Amino acid sequence: MPLITCPDCSHYPVSDRAETCPQCGCPLKAHPAPASSSEAATSRVSISGRGKYSTIAEALENSCDGDELILESGTFQEALVVSKSVTIRSRLSDSTALITAISDNVITVKEDIKLVLIDIRIRANNAECHYDENGNAIYGSNFSLNASNCNIEGQVRSHDSHLCFQKCKFAGIPVLDGDGEKVTPRGIQVNGGSLRISRCRFSGHSDSIYTWQANTNIEHVEISESSYGVKSYHGELSILELIIDKCKCGIEADSIVGHANISGCRIEGSGTTGISASHCKLMLRDVHISAFHEGIEAYSSELNATSCVINGDKAIGFPEGIVLSDSKAILSNCTIMLNHCGVYCRKESSIREIDCRFSNNDTDIKHQ
Repeated sequence: MPLITCPDCSHYPVSDRAETCPQCGCPLKAHPAPASSSEAATSRVSISGRGKYSTIAEALENSCDGDELILESGTFQEALVVSKSVTIRSRLSDSTALITAISDNVITVKEDIKLVLIDIRIRANNAECHYDENGNAIYGSNFSLNASNCNIEGQVRSHDSHLCFQKCKFAGIPVLDGDGEKVTPRGIQVNGGSLRISRCRFSGHSDSIYTWQANTNIEHVEISESSYGVKSYHGELSILELIIDKCKCGIEADSIVGHANISGCRIEGSGTTGISASHCKLMLRDVHISAFHEGIEAYSSELNATSCVINGDKAIGFPEGIVLSDSKAILSNCTIMLNHCGVYCRKESSIREIDCRFSNNDTDIKHQ
């Protein structure tokens, strides 16, 4: 029976006759099928010479669409250009195969390529990777990527592409910019296309997740010690069970298409804002926000919050639970406590609260 890899969650093996993936449930027939097993080949790559190839670039050059490259343990100092739809995986499941490049993108993916990465460690080492098209961990336009169980150090940057990450770890590496100042690149920057992230961890980035005009789906993700957790502009946004800790701003959403749906999240920190929304319809359910100067700020937006808890921390100044500017809010069964002001309505803002609890605020609701 021919076996394939699910293009959404990278689960392997899956029967090519299956209608849905047994791991993620996505319909397999909705995606172009890879090459059949009779045409696909498996090649082992080892820097010690014990494989068919000693470099990944050589293996890629001699591969065909649908082939699988298996990497032995070791450090591969290569800047790869992937122009064929292949799977690259480590032979062992603990990411002992490291791919790194000093000045170029570690992996550049050509247009219309479908790349699968499994159990791979990728490290970028370029001082200008924050703004430049070189020096990223992964870079490309109009491609498809499915990565699982990978460790990625450096920035993933894409244009009009479809990216899926499952059980991956992302770490920021401080580098020097053109002026000699230390900067930390983003974790993922997506311009157009779609991004799906499940059960991943991020730490040490300027923005852990940044999307522009993209369909963004985030589930069961942890973000810590980054300036911003999630920034999403002019696209679709759905977040389920996100944990953010020690970030300057948890979530920033601007001009979201449809509703920005955020549920089951825990956002803690000592920064400026837990959730910031501008020109959005923001739907919150079971969201806990604590220790920010502003728990939620909404500009020209509609806020609907159910079963949410917003805890201020007067030790950091004069925290405000919810700040509305030219916005409308409906709060149901929410708890707002330990703030200088529970809800601050500015300009043409209005609020309707149903069965909410206000506790230990200097002022519960204030209208400007």
